[in-house]
Amino acid sequence: MADVTERALEGAERHRGLDPIRAEIDALCTATVAEVRRRADAYWDSYAADRDDAMLAAWFVPRCWREIDYVYMLGEQIRRYGVRFERRHVTALARQLLDEAEHYDDVARIIERLGGTPPTEPPPSAVTWSRFLWDCSTGTTSARSRRGTCRRRPPPAPWRASSRRDSATTSRMS
Repeated sequence: MADVTERALEGAERHRGLDPIRAEIDALCTATVAEVRRRADAYWDSYAADRDDAMLAAWFVPRCWREIDYVYMLGEQIRRYGVRFERRHVTALARQLLDEAEHYDDVARIIERLGGTPPTEPPPSAVTWSRFLWDCSTGTTSARSRRGTCRRRPPPAPWRASSRRDSATTSRMS
């Protein structure tokens, strides 16, 4: 993936003003890739030693949740800003939303084939990221305010049906 990015972004366009911190970013990227590789290798080594469909299904659950999280996020962006976007941007976002929904379906089917159940709420390992993503997509965080807290109370999480219904009714009334 990095090679594709390198080829796509040549020269000054590649850095976009990040030159002063490029070495730090490159070091973080290198360390992150190495850590992800280490964790993936450890997982697949343990799976190869004891092929367990339930373990593999559980491994896919956070991935499945991330896909549906992105559906919620993109839908919120389209709802919130769609009238300000050019039509081609709305179309591109809608296509991406469909892609994420199809990814969710694909991963959910894998989980089901392995005997598991696709998530209907964030798995424990995804709760923090899911909250962060939802806060960012709804504008409830101030890109890390001084105290690192939200400026206003966040809306209910999209995966809680009763909360979603309540917030939809409230937003239509105001």
